[in-house]
Amino acid sequence: MTAHVRRFQSLRFAAEQASPSISELPPAEVDHLVGRAIREGWPASKLTEEIERRIERRETGGTCRMVH
Repeated sequence: MTAHVRRFQSLRFAAEQASPSISELPPAEVDHLVGRAIREGWPASKLTEEIERRIERRETGGTCRMVH
């Protein structure tokens, strides 16, 4: 197993443990966030914060579109 795969699995597991509501997001979206966390060097805590923000945004009906 490569270091990248181990890091991915480790971050995903940490996010699942820290945020039980993670199941409210589609698995592909969670995988995308974990990949982004690896690319950008996020700690697990920042990944968890981002997941919680996404869940909250879904619950409030917000969008993530940028205003130009």
